[in-house]
Amino acid sequence: MPLEQGLIHYYHGNGKGKTSTLIGSLIRAHGHGLKVILIQFLKLHDENESSQGYFMGEVHFLKKIISVKQFGTGKFIYTSNTASNEDYEKAQAGLNCAKNAILSGEYDVVAIDEIVDVIDLGLIDLGTFIDILDVKPRHVEVIFTGYKYVEALVRIADYATNIEMIKHPYYDGMDARKGIEF
Repeated sequence: MPLEQGLIHYYHGNGKGKTSTLIGSLIRAHGHGLKVILIQFLKLHDENESSQGYFMGEVHFLKKIISVKQFGTGKFIYTSNTASNEDYEKAQAGLNCAKNAILSGEYDVVAIDEIVDVIDLGLIDLGTFIDILDVKPRHVEVIFTGYKYVEALVRIADYATNIEMIKHPYYDGMDARKGIEF
């Protein structure tokens, strides 16, 4: 049974937990029988931990139960100057996937991870993303994440949550840990 009223969630900030919060919402929705999809920008799960991407425990698990689409090269992008043509192409393909998922009527919940970062990098246009959100069907819930605070996205969101880092072991020299951070 689809949602009567789908809302928009925006999780942002420099703290750990934006993607985890988004995934928790997807698991809850899936558990209630809603049709969900996870679309991730900038990330690339690599089942074999080869030179492309990296193994992501949450994606490894989720792919068994829901639709997961990724649009990343597996390489970190720090500025638009370091983005490759492939990064731009993947970002556009991801935006098209998100638009189709939102408008298709196939999904009740569409989760779009790291789209705000792709916008901040200049790989896709903020206005284009807002236009998609403006025409989303009434029953579709959209959840999206990103590091940056964008006032225009806060204005259109029904939920806007800032996840702030207070303390993190990375700053004490501890690398990301398998099973915890990835």
